[in-house]
Amino acid sequence: MTIWGDTAAFPDYVADLRRLATHPQIRWGGRLPHDQIWNELASASLVAIPTHWYEASSLVLDEGFMVGTPALASNLGVFPEKVRHGLDGLLVPPADTAAWRTALQRLHDQPGLVASLRANVRPPLTAEAHTAQVLALYASLK
Repeated sequence: MTIWGDTAAFPDYVADLRRLATHPQIRWGGRLPHDQIWNELASASLVAIPTHWYEASSLVLDEGFMVGTPALASNLGVFPEKVRHGLDGLLVPPADTAAWRTALQRLHDQPGLVASLRANVRPPLTAEAHTAQVLALYASLK
């Protein structure tokens, strides 16, 4: 597992994570150069989004889906609307570390699961396609 992100932004939080995440297969990638983001997202097994907040949108989820990468996400906010549990990702209760561990263990124990999830990922709608859908919906209400 590679954890990407700016480790200088929240030094106390990062220090706690480093203290807890001692497994030899956990790597710290640091801040990822912008021109490498798409390649890393596309090559990742999944995008993990353990949010505790009711997000109305998720750029990282959309970007992951854009390159065909499934998601492991909290089942609140926008995620149950966008992630089809068991089809293109897995949804887990937020802050339930046992459930997150179980989901990660399942992904590890069932090597074909990630490929199956990846095969079902649908790219997000473009702005044009979304606009067309909204306009069609409005037109149908006349």
